[in-house]
Amino acid sequence: MTEVTMRLYPRPKETINALIPFSSLEDALKSVPAILASGVVPTTVEFMGRQVLDLWEKYAHQKFPEKGEGFIILGLDAFTKEEIKAELEQALKTTTRFGSKQAVILEASSEKAQLIWKAREELLLAIQNSTPMMDEVDISVPINKIPEVLTRIEELETEVKMRIPSFGHAGDGNLHIYLCSDKDSKDIFAQKSKKVISELYKKAKEVDRNMSGEHGIGYARQAYFEDYYGQDYTNLLREIKKVFDPNGIINPDKIFPLK
Repeated sequence: MTEVTMRLYPRPKETINALIPFSSLEDALKSVPAILASGVVPTTVEFMGRQVLDLWEKYAHQKFPEKGEGFIILGLDAFTKEEIKAELEQALKTTTRFGSKQAVILEASSEKAQLIWKAREELLLAIQNSTPMMDEVDISVPINKIPEVLTRIEELETEVKMRIPSFGHAGDGNLHIYLCSDKDSKDIFAQKSKKVISELYKKAKEVDRNMSGEHGIGYARQAYFEDYYGQDYTNLLREIKKVFDPNGIINPDKIFPLK
């Protein structure tokens, strides 16, 4: 990299977040492409379903303050109160087509809002607390394909006999999918995890997106990289690495083997 061109924007003066409940997680996720298509540009679109919220309630010994099977947290910003009000109204109007229920405005001073954010922030801890061993897959998929991927996860739970809770970022298609060992031994968990990880990568490739949205490949997922992206692409990356690291001493064999 020899040059970077940046465009700077002033910081918006108005921000707002809203929790929008739905009768199903599928309906919640189907609303997201429609929100974006309506012209609304959110800063945040998080999703979570009843499965992970039940785990959080057991972990936190608290009740989630809203009823519903699926939820999105929508974040917006704007330069004026009028603009942000119009964006929020447009987003909420759009979600009604998917059976949304009464939205909750997450004002910073509200105890309910604080509890909702607490639940979202503690979802990972709640999942970790529910199982002796855990692994994670963070595939990235097109936002309109998230329901299809979650359906595949449900199928894998039955096929492999493994609990696989998930939540994530509906606005960019980055999913956090957790493989739980529960009563399985270490060896059985490893066998099941290999199967589930392979199938999830297969699904991500099928919908033409990436193995990882945030956490990267590293050593842990190295064995899957070349199969996913192909030998030609991986060999090209090897050649590029040789230019900058001819002795192979910078993170050798991370992401993909050098040979």
